[in-house]
This record gives sequence, C-alpha cells and structure tokens, in this order.
Amino acid sequence: MPNAAILAAKAETVEQLSRRLRESRAVIMLEFRGLTGAESTALRADLRRQGVEFRVIKNTLTRRAAAAAGLDGLEPLLEGPNAYVFSGETDPVMAAKLVNDFLRTHKSLAIKGGVLEGRIIDAASVQRLATLPSREQLLAQVAAGFAAPLRSMASVLAAPLRGFATQLHGLLDQRQAAA
Repeated sequence: MPNAAILAAKAETVEQLSRRLRESRAVIMLEFRGLTGAESTALRADLRRQGVEFRVIKNTLTRRAAAAAGLDGLEPLLEGPNAYVFSGETDPVMAAKLVNDFLRTHKSLAIKGGVLEGRIIDAASVQRLATLPSREQLLAQVAAGFAAPLRSMASVLAAPLRGFATQLHGLLDQRQAAA
C-alpha cells in the first residue's frame, strides 16, 4: 500500500506542474541524457538569470499534469528522460534562444518539442522560434519603420532652409573678403 504522504506530495507536484503548463508562455522539452552535474547546474543558472525555470520531471507526473491542463498530443514526447524549460512570463523567444545557445556547445541534449501558448509544437518549431528576433528587437524594428519616413520628410522640408543658410554664409564670406 503506497504511503499517503508520498501520494500527497505527488498530487501536489502534478498540480504545480499542471499550473506551470497552463500559465507558461512556452515550455520546451529536452531529451535529458549525457549532461554532467556541473553542466546541468550551469544551464539552470543561465536560465534562472533570465527568469526561465529548468526542471527534470518524471514522465508519469508530466502525463497526469498534461491531462489536468487539457494538453492533448503531448504523449508521444513523453518517452525517455525529459527535462522541461518553463518560460513563465518571459519572452518565449528568449527561452528558445537560451536553450539553442546551450545546445550548440552541448550536443548530448536534444529538443523534443514543446508547448507554445497552449499549443503543442515540434522540435523544428522550437528551433524556428529561436531564430526569431526578441520582442524588444521587433518593437525597435517597428519603431524604426515608423520613424524612417518622418526623418526623410523632415530632411526634405529642411533642405530649402539649409540651402538658404549656405548661400547666405557664402555671401558673408564674399563680402568679408572684399572688405
């Protein structure tokens, strides 16, 4: 007969995981093999600095949490040892970039897929997410797109005044040279 305290702890873990699956903007699933303790700690620290959480969770608990969260289609990804990267409120692109950067130097990990704003995505989609500019970069590009025509119009409108000032300066130089 299972211990009641252990069952209660597992039920609490499933509830917390279910909430994280529902509330995180992105969850990236990694095949978790061949990483040393030091490498795992370094990855956790890098992710934590950006507000992203890294956890290794049993597939049975994840399966129950996904069912409680209403995520269908996660079952094929729940094979073998898995680690999860929860972006929380952090930009999902940032989380994908951090994982992708770590994978460049640590070939033992592999992206299996993930959940992006409640939808199951495959590994290729997570890779594409990592190649997108961050939210801040996209906002800067939009602002630059709005500012460029205004800057051009201001330059065109200022051209006659700039020409008049240049001619006036030339006339003053000419009169000073003549005097």
